[in-house]
Amino acid sequence: MMIIIIIIIMNAGDNMGKGNRGHGDRRRTSFSGPVNEGYAELFQPPADYTAAPEDGVKLYIAIRIIKAAMLRGERALFFSLSTKMLSLFEGIIAEMNRRWQQDGSLPRPIRFCRLDGNSSGAERENTLRSFNSSRGADVLLLSMKAGGVGINITSATRVILADSGFNPADDRQAIGRAYRYGQTRPVFVYRLVCYQTLEHRMFQQKVAKEWLFHTIVEEASLKRDALTGLRLQSMIQLLGRSLEVSSEVPA
Repeated sequence: MMIIIIIIIMNAGDNMGKGNRGHGDRRRTSFSGPVNEGYAELFQPPADYTAAPEDGVKLYIAIRIIKAAMLRGERALFFSLSTKMLSLFEGIIAEMNRRWQQDGSLPRPIRFCRLDGNSSGAERENTLRSFNSSRGADVLLLSMKAGGVGINITSATRVILADSGFNPADDRQAIGRAYRYGQTRPVFVYRLVCYQTLEHRMFQQKVAKEWLFHTIVEEASLKRDALTGLRLQSMIQLLGRSLEVSSEVPA
């Protein structure tokens, strides 16, 4: 498995809204009012807003990775903590399909399917069965909580983590959907992080947690297991010697 960390360096204020002229200005000028109203405006895009790759560098990078994987005959998993992010990414896929079909850089549209907390048990099984089939979709969109545990998706070889929380175990579980027993091909994991943001700080904290876990828990476990192995070996040797002695004693 290869983990690729993509640190995105960008000026969020300059890039926001380039794909929808006027909307970006509307978002920025919303801060002229009360602070609470400004934040509410950020979470509620305009009613006539349409998803554009220029509005989200992460999503643009993700769709480029998926396109490259598709052209190589591989499939991808796209994980996010937010179902709104998944919905937004669906719009990005549709828009880039249109653009790439027009310029001829894509032989066919990118096919996708989705699995999140709103999926019923039957829908979940049908989605996974369809994706793992020979004619399955090119990318499976999953929410981290609903799609991060209990499923086998070894048909995918590219895992994209669009965002992540504080718990490193959630990321390991998500990666483990593709990188697991039964996987016969290399798996590439892409972690998308925006530089000098709250997310970047969270990522640094997560790396520190992983290091601490490896240093204290895993190494201590290895030492304990090694010590247990030595004790077991000594017991076997003592048992062997006692058997030799007992065989030499006359009945």
